Amino acid sequence: GGGGGGGEKHNKRKTVIMVGDGVNDAPALAAADAGVSFRSALDAAGCAASVILMKDHLSQLPEALLLGRATVNRIRLCLSLAVLYNAVGIPIAAGALLPSYGVMLSPATAAAAMSMSSVTVVLTALTLRMADTKWRK
Repeated sequence: GGGGGGGEKHNKRKTVIMVGDGVNDAPALAAADAGVSFRSALDAAGCAASVILMKDHLSQLPEALLLGRATVNRIRLCLSLAVLYNAVGIPIAAGALLPSYGVMLSPATAAAAMSMSSVTVVLTALTLRMADTKWRK
C-alpha cells in the first residue's frame, strides 16, 4: 500500500480505485469507489476492500476489471431479457390475444414458459465463462 489519504474528497466525475495491503490503507480502501486488496493482506485491509485479488500480484488488477465489466454487462443483458420476456409473456398468459386471435396459454404452458425464462437467464450468465479474457489461464 501507499499510505492513506482516505479523508480527502475525490472528484465525483471520476472513479477512484485504491489498492492497498495494510492497516494504514483500510480508510482509503473504504473511501474509494472500489477498494482492492490482496489475499495476504491484513484483516483490516481485506475487510475494507470490495475486491480481493487471490494472487499477490498487482498484474491481476486489469484482469479483475475486465471480469467486473463483463459481469455487469451480463447482469444488464439478463435483466433486459427478463423484462422483455415478461413484457411479452405476461399479457399473453393473461389472455390478451384471446379476443383477437383466440389464443390463450394454459397454466401449465405459462409455467413452462416462466421456467424457460429462468433457464435463459442462467445460460446467459454461463456465457461469462466463455468470454475471451485473460483471467482464465
